[in-house]
Amino acid sequence: MVHRHKETEGTIHSSHANRELTKNSNKRQREKSAIESGLKYLGQPVSTHRFFDTAIQKERFIFIKSIFFGIIFFSIIIIANLSIYWGAISGVGQYTQSLKGLVIDNDKGAVGSAVKQAIYPLTGLSHQLDWRISESPDSLSLEKAIQSVLNEEYWVVVIISSGASAKLNAAIASVDSAYNASSAILIYCSEARNEVGYARYVLPQVQSVMKMSQKIFIDHHLRSLSSLPISTLLRLLKDAPHILYQPIDFEVRNLRPFDVPV
Repeated sequence: MVHRHKETEGTIHSSHANRELTKNSNKRQREKSAIESGLKYLGQPVSTHRFFDTAIQKERFIFIKSIFFGIIFFSIIIIANLSIYWGAISGVGQYTQSLKGLVIDNDKGAVGSAVKQAIYPLTGLSHQLDWRISESPDSLSLEKAIQSVLNEEYWVVVIISSGASAKLNAAIASVDSAYNASSAILIYCSEARNEVGYARYVLPQVQSVMKMSQKIFIDHHLRSLSSLPISTLLRLLKDAPHILYQPIDFEVRNLRPFDVPV
């Protein structure tokens, strides 16, 4: 009985060993077949085609069709969005009259009169700043004027310096070469409030008004110079020519530039 039991165990172990050998043999055969198939594939020549080859006519048509309709689709999206944007900004200029500007005449002379003459024709126009002219400068000091810009009460405040006309007349009489024409008119504004509105509407209109003021004043200035002695005119031309051709100028003081954190 013992001998027969041992024979049975030996038969079972032999059967397991045969199955393992068969499994390993099949695995090695599959690996060998895969390697041979890969080598066979690598040995084949690579198929290459040019874009206009007739062999890929169908694929070329699909590619061109996809690109074409993609371009059309994105073009429609871009044009639709740009139309909304252009429509939003098309009428912005007509609301310029909502931007308030203040003029304070501390001079009460020829310089202040020239600035006001340049501004009066612009008041009430839809494409111009809403200019306010303060006839009583004592009611708004320099500090309050600056604060009104910072508090966004006004987009710009134009201050005609006190005694600007008298200082110019004194410079003419004394032929003062150190006369600073830009001290006659001081302009306070804040670019950081809206850099686009400042650059597109506020600053260009202020500069336009100032140039018109200079033109009006120079006409008056030349008439007053005609009454001066020739010797004084020659001295002015030699030592202080800027008093003759640019008697007044302006200085823009940007209280809060756009590059400064607010």
